[in-house]
Amino acid sequence: MAGLGAAATFKEREQEYDACLREEQKKKQEAASMEIEIQQHVQDVKDTQEEMASLKRQLVLVRTRLDILAVRVERRKLHQRHRTPHIKASPPPCETESALDQVQFPPNIAPQLLEDLQAFIRRHGNRGEGVNIEQVAKLMDKREEAERLKEEVKKLKEQVEADTALQQRVQTLKSQLCEQIE
Repeated sequence: MAGLGAAATFKEREQEYDACLREEQKKKQEAASMEIEIQQHVQDVKDTQEEMASLKRQLVLVRTRLDILAVRVERRKLHQRHRTPHIKASPPPCETESALDQVQFPPNIAPQLLEDLQAFIRRHGNRGEGVNIEQVAKLMDKREEAERLKEEVKKLKEQVEADTALQQRVQTLKSQLCEQIE
């Protein structure tokens, strides 16, 4: 009788061990697919960062060009003021406000970016060669997507750690089973 009980216990443990092995194999496959997803997300984030850096460089170049043009305009105004004193030196403020009205900002633009762009337009006016606002808005969307992907990567790493704990439990059960078999 004692031999039948030990055989039943052995069979139950063997079934539990097989179930744990199947579960471990399934978790390994999931972890591998998650790792591939993580690598793709990391590459997307790198691409977004590179694009953001490129847009920042372009923005600096545009601002520099606008500053140079503003200096040239001021020089011309000074020169004209000395030649013909009856010409007004500065444009009326309503021209700057009308320049702001001409620019169509996308609805999903960040408030701080919107304020910066409006200040930029107020400072330099809309000369038709300013910042590509749609491109900046897309960049902001990609930044938000990158943040979301970082959070997702953290969750996936936590899940991989949980899978590692399960794998250790399987190893413990396996060693206990081997000890009982001996």
